[in-house]
Amino acid sequence: ATRHQSELAKLKPLFHKRGNRLLSSQERFQSSFLGNLSRRLLGGLHDETSQQNNPEAVIREFESQSSLHANPEALSQYVKALVKLDRLDQSQFLLNTLQRGLGMNEEVKPIVESNITFKDVIGAYYPKKELKEIVEYLRDPECCARLGKMIPKGYLLAGPTGTGKTMLARAVAGEAGVPFFSCNGREFETYFGDGAQRMRDLFAAAKKRSPSIIFIDEIDQIYTKRTFDQLLVELDGSNQNDCIFVIAATDVPDSLHMSLVKNGRFDRCVDVLKPNSDEKLEILESLMSKVPKANDVSLDMIAIYTDQFSGADLANMVNLAALEAARDGAKAVTFSHMMSAMDEIRMTKGNPDGYEEQLLSE
Repeated sequence: ATRHQSELAKLKPLFHKRGNRLLSSQERFQSSFLGNLSRRLLGGLHDETSQQNNPEAVIREFESQSSLHANPEALSQYVKALVKLDRLDQSQFLLNTLQRGLGMNEEVKPIVESNITFKDVIGAYYPKKELKEIVEYLRDPECCARLGKMIPKGYLLAGPTGTGKTMLARAVAGEAGVPFFSCNGREFETYFGDGAQRMRDLFAAAKKRSPSIIFIDEIDQIYTKRTFDQLLVELDGSNQNDCIFVIAATDVPDSLHMSLVKNGRFDRCVDVLKPNSDEKLEILESLMSKVPKANDVSLDMIAIYTDQFSGADLANMVNLAALEAARDGAKAVTFSHMMSAMDEIRMTKGNPDGYEEQLLSE
């Protein structure tokens, strides 16, 4: 090992000079060398037993030596030995490894946000009006059923980032006082090949705690066919008696497959747009109520200047202005601090001059 490492050290300068191709060659050489070394030092015993064609010994040695569990070659020999003896389904080691890797041991638990209501969501009058029918049904499902009121089981919140889609979904659960199961579409793609199982677990847990609400943020990030098909199966399998409502959110509704937005699935699309001038004024008044502001701060003018700002952008702007005021040693946030923070956010958004057109239109 020492001799090989000294030879590798002599070759390192050459590899660095010859660029990325030789660097990748170095990595392959080093990986091959370390792999061979580990097989000789750690895998010697299981190599010897496999050469003797004794699968029982391979299984026994692999399960008794934890140092072999991280060795790919040893794991390969172990699986081959299980297959020879037709005991693949009896291996507790493989079962535990798969459950740990696929996240099957993790119980899906609700996040109850009963302290958030529609009063906490400033503006967004149209989305709140559309979502209130879910609250009415959850509060008195028997009355709604008696009147023959059938409401959609799936709601799609479509709008730009930062417009409060997640907060709206939490407010529905808070108003109704039901369990709130929240997840992100990206989460289903982090489990190698078993996003479908995670989807089944999510809906199964929601049915146990029904009435409940499932919220899937960034639903457009579910792109694996198995996971997507399982989502369709779960949507088709839920009925009015399950009392489970699924709310999804996306900022690219046009990218969704048509089968997802057909009747009986996400057949109610609610647009959650950026706030207008009046709504921005309400948001700014709420945010600035917690921040000391100077007399020269005109929230009406700032609401006009902040063209194409979302609620999250406004909150970020107020925070940046407060930080700049603190750095300057000021006792209150001035209009200059607000304008500086607004310009910083606007440059980040890549639209430094867009507010001039808004001023002309106003």
